[in-house]
Amino acid sequence: MANGNDCTLHKFERNRYFYGKLMTVRDFEMEQSYMNGKRHLINRLVLGDGVVCGLKVGTIYDSSANRLTVNVTSGVAIDCGGREIVVDQDVSVPLDAPVTATQAYCLWLSSVECKIEPAPAPVTGSGNVCEEACCYSRVREEYTFTIEPWADAIPSADEAYAGAFTTEVTNNLSDIRAAIKAHFD
Repeated sequence: MANGNDCTLHKFERNRYFYGKLMTVRDFEMEQSYMNGKRHLINRLVLGDGVVCGLKVGTIYDSSANRLTVNVTSGVAIDCGGREIVVDQDVSVPLDAPVTATQAYCLWLSSVECKIEPAPAPVTGSGNVCEEACCYSRVREEYTFTIEPWADAIPSADEAYAGAFTTEVTNNLSDIRAAIKAHFD
């Protein structure tokens, strides 16, 4: 699955612990970034982007309404940044346009980070030690599916499943473009 197209590298830094070290938010965030960065590097360069397992695509066509619904089974994919995308349940994605014989569509799977569990946190620099703000205490890794018209030459289903088409980053979302299936028959 590794396509070898993106070999962007950077140096890693990690915490060095010692007795009495004052640990701040920055230190804990660096620790998470270090471990995630190493895992994402291995995923990206060794495994590559695309479908790892599952994510089988099927369609249901409603001829009376001329509408198509795309069904995707649960599974796992890796995006172009090496992040795992876990689709934990089967999903139905409606195509919000009339189906035509000349238009192909692309199914995009995107990773999304959702901040959850707001918790009170002291406000620094306000001068009031009793003042609090609300900060999110967790991040849930989610996903989103979208269907868009496919403007390029229509690839074969084999090319689409093989991940022959590269991914791209849009609005901080790394998308698996045409890795599941570039067009619907």
